[in-house]
Amino acid sequence: MSTAAVAITMAVAAAASATIDAYGKKKEADYQAEVMEANSKIARQNAYQKRLETAINEDRLRRENREKIARNTAAAIEQGVGSSATTIGALGQQATTLEQNAFNVRYEGLAAAENMDINADYLHQQAKGTKKMGNNAFRLALLGVPFKAAGAYYKSGGTYGLNNTNNTKFEPDSYTLSDNKRYVAWSK
Repeated sequence: MSTAAVAITMAVAAAASATIDAYGKKKEADYQAEVMEANSKIARQNAYQKRLETAINEDRLRRENREKIARNTAAAIEQGVGSSATTIGALGQQATTLEQNAFNVRYEGLAAAENMDINADYLHQQAKGTKKMGNNAFRLALLGVPFKAAGAYYKSGGTYGLNNTNNTKFEPDSYTLSDNKRYVAWSK
């Protein structure tokens, strides 16, 4: 096989290798973006589930609170102190505390769900960015393909009129014109 054929083969192999490498970068970024999108969907589903659980827990807690207040009110009436100011104040304080507990359950659940939604949005944006970065890496790697091919071509002995195969040196010829300025011209 001649030197030129070897050089061309090496150039084609380098170009193919660089192209495959670029495509691999793009596919890796696409895979990471898909994983992030899947995680984003899971986070949204978890947020929806958390909102449902919060509503159920809040309803259950309010029902239990009403039952507690009713039992305590009935017990106070049974003991004959149902209309005293102290009993009414204590029952009111208990009702306020129980209602605050229900609000806390609601707030904590909705805050957790909102955080999950924010995380899902973040993952979605990360996926979009990763996909763009993969496309950019692919394009950038493709820009380097001709240089890798040319490098492989020249390293394996190929010439394209740029390598001096005659072992002649390019040396400047200098000459002086009548104006006493020195001029340089390149020749073989």
